[in-house]
Amino acid sequence: MRAFLRSPDMIRFVSRALFLAVALGASAGDSIDSLYSDEELLALDDREVYVVEILEVRGDKPTNGHPPGVTIRIREAMRGNLKAGDEVKILWYQGTHGVDWTGEGRAEAIEAWNNRPCEAPGKGSVWILMSADEEARPTFLPHTRCRYPFEEKRHAVVARALQARRDRVKAEAEAARVRAAAVAKRREEDGPVQEKIDAAAAARSAEIVLVGKLGGFDLLKFGDPLGVRVEEFLKGAKPIFGKTPWFSMATTLTEDEILTIEARAGSAVIVFFGAPRDAAHLDLGFPLQGGVNAILSATPERLKAVREALERNAERK
Repeated sequence: MRAFLRSPDMIRFVSRALFLAVALGASAGDSIDSLYSDEELLALDDREVYVVEILEVRGDKPTNGHPPGVTIRIREAMRGNLKAGDEVKILWYQGTHGVDWTGEGRAEAIEAWNNRPCEAPGKGSVWILMSADEEARPTFLPHTRCRYPFEEKRHAVVARALQARRDRVKAEAEAARVRAAAVAKRREEDGPVQEKIDAAAAARSAEIVLVGKLGGFDLLKFGDPLGVRVEEFLKGAKPIFGKTPWFSMATTLTEDEILTIEARAGSAVIVFFGAPRDAAHLDLGFPLQGGVNAILSATPERLKAVREALERNAERK
């Protein structure tokens, strides 16, 4: 998942989303599917795809508001649960009207769209159809995109897109398996300590000291922000974190360092802000950047030492 969020596919998706929001005013009538080409849409998820024959067309002078009813017979299940020979009744609909404003002209625009003629497929014709989404429905609902009169060349293009999806799912599953095995192995190891740190001394010199649970990574932000759920502030001003019990530390981490964090996710930690520069390290095995000077495992002994040091420091004041 982390790799996908930094991949060219994700960059292209974000770029198109921003373009659509600016150029089209982020209108509610614009489906997110419009961000993709047909081939990308076919490979995006696991929507059903079938080669079908039109057996019957129902409806006199169909319109967008009253699309024709069609009975199809499945010739080939390229992806999906229906089988060759299954007969299904569907609506040959043309999508939504796309009218996403209120006030003047809305009713007229919707009425005009509803009254527009809807061309029905010819009886006996053969089509390639993709379902509108991945949701389970009582019947097959065809998408307005990836709807093609059957041609061998087009069939080959669709087949390649579906295979690309299967290959990606297989690769992602294998990557997840390898990562899970690596994390499990790392959990059995003692994380390397770059240097020892006097937690009590760091607590006295730090501007902010807090205790929390180590989380994962906030993948929607730039860099590698490391999340910590705050459980208690031991020292310092709390408002800088706002009202949320979560905060992120902007860090630059290697893959090996990320592996250590994932292996220790959920463990209790003490975080020091503003401690001496020479104390800046993470005893899980690597340094942190972005204002966090140290993040240490919150062992009972270390937590006790920090609390006592802060109490003595407060008494002196």
